[in-house]
Amino acid sequence: MTELDGKMPNTATELMKLPGVGRYTAAAVASIAYGEVGGLVDGNVIRVLARIRCIGGEVGSNQVTDMMWKIVGELVDKQRPGDFNQAMMELGAVVCSPKTPSCDTCPVKSVCLAVEQKKVEDIEECGLCIKKGDYQEELGVLNYPRKAKKAASRNEVTLVAVVSSQVEGVEQFAMVHRPKTGLLANLLEFPSVTLASEDVKESEEIKSLLELLTSKEMITKNMSKVGPVVHVFSHINMTYVVYKGELESGSGNNSVKWVSEAEFEECGTSTAMKKVFKSLSTKHSVKENKKRKREDSADSNQPSINSFFQKKIKKEKIKVEDF
Repeated sequence: MTELDGKMPNTATELMKLPGVGRYTAAAVASIAYGEVGGLVDGNVIRVLARIRCIGGEVGSNQVTDMMWKIVGELVDKQRPGDFNQAMMELGAVVCSPKTPSCDTCPVKSVCLAVEQKKVEDIEECGLCIKKGDYQEELGVLNYPRKAKKAASRNEVTLVAVVSSQVEGVEQFAMVHRPKTGLLANLLEFPSVTLASEDVKESEEIKSLLELLTSKEMITKNMSKVGPVVHVFSHINMTYVVYKGELESGSGNNSVKWVSEAEFEECGTSTAMKKVFKSLSTKHSVKENKKRKREDSADSNQPSINSFFQKKIKKEKIKVEDF
C-alpha cells in the first residue's frame, strides 16, 4: 500500500520483493494468476523431475536445486504456463507419489528415464547422478529423488526460569528475546541457560538461574522446580528443566519484557515455550483431577462394574388405554 500504491506485482521478480514471498510462491502466483512464462519447483515437481531425468544428487544441494529450476524453465508451456505448473504439481501429488507411484498409467512414462533404468554404470561423479553404491535395482523409480541424510540428533538440557510479578493485580511473566540468529532466532522466551552437562544437582541448577536473573537485574524468591518438559526439534532432543519463582526486587533491564498470560498467548514465542508455560498449570491440574476422581469414586450414585453384568428384568410397557 505504501510503496506500490496498492497494486499487486505481476512478475515473479517483483513478487519476491514482498516480505514472506519466496521463489516458489512468486513463480506460482506469477504464472497462474498473471500468465508469466516460467516454471516452478516444489516437492512434487522435484520428485517428477528427479525420476524423469534420473537426477540422483541430494535434492537439498544448491547444484540440484539450480538444475531443477533450469529444467522447468525449459519445459514450461509458453502458451499456458499456469496450467503446466499446476499439472506438474498434480502429477507428483497423484501419480508420481513418493511410495506408490502409478507408473503404468503415468502420462509421461515414455520419457521417464527412471522407468527404463535397469542398472547404474560406473561414471565420473558429477553431483547430479546417483552413485553406483547407492542405487538399489529392486527399488526402481523409488531410488529417486535422493534426500540428504539427516544429522544425528543430539540431547540437550536447558534450564528455564518462569519469573512472575503482580502488576496492578495482574500476574505478569518475564521474557527475553533469543539471539537474532540461530535456533528460534529473535523469538521471546523465558530466561534460559543451556547446561554443559546433564548431571547437575538441583542446587546448582537454581544457582545458575539466579545468576542469570541477577545479570538481568532481577532478584527472585521462592524458586521451585516444576519439572521437565521435552520438546523435539529437527536435530535436537531438548529437555527443558522448568523452575518457577517470584520477583522480589528490580524489574529487569532493557532486555526484559513483562507479559500477562493473555499477552503471552499472542506474543511471538515458540511452541516449546508454550509447552513450558502450560506445564505450570498442568502440575496443579493433575492434583485437582486426582482429587476429583477420588470424590467421584465415593459417590454412591456411581454404578459399580458388577451392575453391568447383572441380569436385567424386562419391564412390561403399559399403555395409557389400560387405565
